[in-house]
Amino acid sequence: MVTVNPATKGNLGKPVEFMLDASKAGIGNVEIFVSVNGETVPNYFKQETKDSCFRISFTPQEPSKHLVHIKFNGDSVPGSPFPVRILNSDRIHVSGQALELASANTLSSFKIDPKGAGEGDVTVSITGPSGKQVPARVSGSPTSVYRVDFTPTEIGKHTITVCYDDVEIKGSPFYCNVFDANLSIVKGSSRAYLNRSITILVDTSPSGDGHLEAEVKCKGTLVRSNVQDLGAGKYEVTFTPREASTHMVTLLFNGYPLPGSPLRTDVLDSSSVSASGEGLKTAQVFRSTGFDVNTNGGQEDLDVTITSPTRTQLPFSKVQRGSVCHIDFTPREVGTYTIEALIAGTPISGSPFYCHVFDPNLVRITDVDRNGKVQREIYYTVDASGAGDGNLETAVTHYGRTLLTKRENLPNNNYRFSFVPEDSGQYEVDVQFNNEKIPGCPVIVMVEDEMPTFITINFRGIRMINAMDLNWFLIELNGEKIDMSLLQILIRAPNGESIPAKLIPQHDGDYKVEWTPTVAGRYGIDILYGNKQIDGSPFTVDVFDINKIRVKELYSTAVNEPAGFTVDFSEAGRAEHSITIVNPAGKTIPFELKENNAKNEISYIPTTPGGHNIFINYGGIEVPGK
Repeated sequence: MVTVNPATKGNLGKPVEFMLDASKAGIGNVEIFVSVNGETVPNYFKQETKDSCFRISFTPQEPSKHLVHIKFNGDSVPGSPFPVRILNSDRIHVSGQALELASANTLSSFKIDPKGAGEGDVTVSITGPSGKQVPARVSGSPTSVYRVDFTPTEIGKHTITVCYDDVEIKGSPFYCNVFDANLSIVKGSSRAYLNRSITILVDTSPSGDGHLEAEVKCKGTLVRSNVQDLGAGKYEVTFTPREASTHMVTLLFNGYPLPGSPLRTDVLDSSSVSASGEGLKTAQVFRSTGFDVNTNGGQEDLDVTITSPTRTQLPFSKVQRGSVCHIDFTPREVGTYTIEALIAGTPISGSPFYCHVFDPNLVRITDVDRNGKVQREIYYTVDASGAGDGNLETAVTHYGRTLLTKRENLPNNNYRFSFVPEDSGQYEVDVQFNNEKIPGCPVIVMVEDEMPTFITINFRGIRMINAMDLNWFLIELNGEKIDMSLLQILIRAPNGESIPAKLIPQHDGDYKVEWTPTVAGRYGIDILYGNKQIDGSPFTVDVFDINKIRVKELYSTAVNEPAGFTVDFSEAGRAEHSITIVNPAGKTIPFELKENNAKNEISYIPTTPGGHNIFINYGGIEVPGK
């Protein structure tokens, strides 16, 4: 009995071998030939052992079924001829991007074309980077094309092994790089500015290996861009917009869009960003002020800093109303504030701005004459040295009518003003600094009619007088006429009592003033015209009272012995006085005088016996009782 262990398949151009065991068949002759399509194929056999075991081999040259014919002693052995399918794996064509590149969690496929390879079955094995098998679905037939579908879930290199009729085809295994574009990180602004480069940062390292592509378009036209590989899966995509229109940025990783792609980038013209408002020019301390910035949509890129004169940063509030951003701040010191407004790091038109902060409360009116005369220039000075920069304005009004004022600039922000009142009455002086009224305004100035200079006092009738004696003086008008109702004579006694005065018209138009003092002392006399002192007024008159002089403490002894007395003037008022002592012979004798608090102590030595006369003259009047 001949036993054959035949090969059922083989590959073109490669030896096909099988074993034949005739050890149990007895003695005989073994015949072997191989044919394909009626043609004989050379074969070889070699005895392997002494027990009639043979190794038979042939090398097929056609991808067709070969028949192996075996006879023993002229008879075909059971099963002969044995069929052997010959395949040409080199003619199997595998195609598809998925053999090299595939997206994770996305159905991928490739094709296997076995035409010309002979009939066989396809088997596919896909192994992920972790060693996990990826299910693969094979569809199709040897007479058409096979399709392999698979969905990888891991990122990294996958190994694809393709076998045809259990034989690994040429080129197998294949290596597929699996990536996930959805894991990439894109960082960039949705705004850009005309003629300023914008950079978008892309990190594809979580997505696996691959290649980044970028395309920028504006209104359908390609815009030049640059992709810089930073290494480790990181990139910078840069472009410079030349039109203030929306730009679309498409980012592809291995041909797949990254998250958010295409990116919409609105391009703004920073030169169109403008600022306006009083707070950019001038402001008052401790009063809120502000300004508006029209950002045209770039409010998120707006950066504002306000620096005080002492170089400190001033806080501010920001309120967005549409495309306009309102900035509000409150300055707290006098001086120039620097306001910088940047849009995406670029100063907007006009920046930096300089706001001059002032304080009207530090403006002062000095040297003002609150009482003036008609037709006489009145001056006042305004000190604005500590108030900061600003515009100083003044107005003088008289019952609603504004007067012309003159201005003189003095050093250190001081100003001297003047005006000439035309009528008597109340005048109001107002001063404004940057349209703000300063403290203390309005200042009231009272203007009176000019005192007539022709009214004079004739003092020739004024002398030291004795109490209860009539006294007088003249008021001379020098031929002019006055309103006598405006003339006032006020005489005050030392005790505060008012002394009446009598006005007596004189033939020449002057007036004689008569009055009688009642007590000793100094009298004050005021002569007023229109409630104002005339020239020479006020003046004083000293009055004495001869009846208040007391002579006492007289003493005498004998001739050539001291004699004396005391004269008390303390209640008589002040006046010039003299004392004379005359002896019985009519001669004046000397004496000694010692003053002690308005008391005169008199001592003398009589040389002649008899009566001596003592004469006391006070204010030109002999003291009675000599």
